[in-house]
Amino acid sequence: MSDNIIDSRERFKARAHANSMGGEDRLESEILAKARLLGADKAKFAENLGKLAAKVNPANPMLGAQKMVLTSGLEGVWEKRKRYFRLPGEDAPAPSKDGEYGARPRTFVSLAHAAGACLGSSDREDVLVAERRRAVRVLADGTTFAPTFLPSDPADRTAKSLLDHFSSALCTAVAERTRITDLWTTLRDSPFGVDALDADEILTIAPSPYGDAANFPPSLLRPFYRDHIIAGRFNTAGGTLGLDTDWANPTLAIGLIGFPVESRVFVLPENIAVEFLRENETEEGVISEAAQDWLAGIGYENGSLPEITFTEALGYGWKPCFLSIMRWVGLEIVADDNGDPRVQVATWGDDNRIGFNFWENGLPASETAIAEAVGKRSQARYVDVDGSNLLFAIHARPFDVGEGEHPPIVGLLASEFDSGLYVDDFDSKGWTEDPETFAILASNKGRFYPTIAESEPTNGPVMGRSVGASILHNVRFSSKDNSIAALLIEKARVTADAGLRFRDSLIETYREAFRHI
Repeated sequence: MSDNIIDSRERFKARAHANSMGGEDRLESEILAKARLLGADKAKFAENLGKLAAKVNPANPMLGAQKMVLTSGLEGVWEKRKRYFRLPGEDAPAPSKDGEYGARPRTFVSLAHAAGACLGSSDREDVLVAERRRAVRVLADGTTFAPTFLPSDPADRTAKSLLDHFSSALCTAVAERTRITDLWTTLRDSPFGVDALDADEILTIAPSPYGDAANFPPSLLRPFYRDHIIAGRFNTAGGTLGLDTDWANPTLAIGLIGFPVESRVFVLPENIAVEFLRENETEEGVISEAAQDWLAGIGYENGSLPEITFTEALGYGWKPCFLSIMRWVGLEIVADDNGDPRVQVATWGDDNRIGFNFWENGLPASETAIAEAVGKRSQARYVDVDGSNLLFAIHARPFDVGEGEHPPIVGLLASEFDSGLYVDDFDSKGWTEDPETFAILASNKGRFYPTIAESEPTNGPVMGRSVGASILHNVRFSSKDNSIAALLIEKARVTADAGLRFRDSLIETYREAFRHI
């Protein structure tokens, strides 16, 4: 099996079980396997918990640390706060008389988990698990568990150097040509959110006391919100997601990446496959009775398909296949620990909204089919099998999920496959400092399909078909209209101007009130 192919069949089951149990990932397991921390790691862990505290409460990291302690249930830690937290601006000397630190890994991990819980934007367990894991990665950054990444291969070092140069130049331009850092400073003290409005809500919402200044720029709605959201409005009381300020991180979707996965598909006979297209004809919205009867006849039970190997003579059963799981790829401008711009690549997607592309084992991927997965096109969708269980139905070609007539179904995915949609292999954030995101930027971990013109991922100093190859091609050859850097700088300008304008309008309402004293 190729190194860049993920074998999903058993791994997805194990990862799904770990996710459902709030289980540990590999990095966390390595930390907890130690009885005590090394001296240098103790100081770094305390410094990194201080960084997490600053993320929990940017205006007052001390309160952020207190919140983490209370959330963890380890109230006794606060009596010796500096053993576990060295806040930004505090020294973190090597272990000595002035540098005494905690040594139990589990205490540090529990506090990092608490930070993840505080930073989580949802009560969904999969989201909280992901936030806890991100917090543990921050905890371990720069320690012996996660040393600073430096590629050993000369070609990879060249790729990293060029991508870091692009990042530095872009961040300098954003800082000098926009007011985004002013906006971030404002939001640290007085955050405000955005109400996301659909076509019905926009007709009934009351006028804002802040007038047009409350209107969220339409050009910033994507990729933060789905297509049914057609407007946004700033709200000091908290928007749709509360006082979430992710809207202040300029983000540009630049394409899709297909992650190759080895799995299996349950092939259906043609005469039965058509019955799976008739769920709209049934009162309950499930597949037809003929399809249900056929599944029952071969041993289907409670969402589980029988273990039957496909043969040509039989005409149905399990068959190995390769799948391409599609994720959006974007570049984000976020604030670093000092409040300065930092660029990161991000991948995201949910369920079958972006789309999957499937091809049989031994056959090449259809370039056209994968390219058509952009936007709403998908090659898989959930079907209700018996009123209680959902399975993925695989169609013969990508299609728009809103189409009235769907293309023929060729088979079903294993019921456990959907658990693989949320694993960290497919959703990442970072830059070249992290091996996982560097692999997305500069290796064959995934096949990149740009959605911005003049961004072909051609071979060069960075491996072809990668995100990094696309970025460097765009920098060198694109027009201004299609320049990824120029588009991001413009997003940063619009974001900063809109946010600060709303802030000024808010302040002016108080000044107006003072005039009536």
